Amino acid sequence: MNSTWVGNGLFTIGSLIFTFDASLEMVETCSVRSLIRLCACLFFTVGCFLLMPEPQQE
Repeated sequence: MNSTWVGNGLFTIGSLIFTFDASLEMVETCSVRSLIRLCACLFFTVGCFLLMPEPQQE
């Protein structure tokens, strides 16, 4: 397992945690600020998934 893949995987997990937290905040407060935060977290998470390296055949 490549250290780049592990680093990107941990980054993706972290962004998913932030997205989950932002979605809970959106349910609790439902404000424009929480909506912007949720959208930013979703964009960040999608970007992390798109930057994941392809698995290498060994």
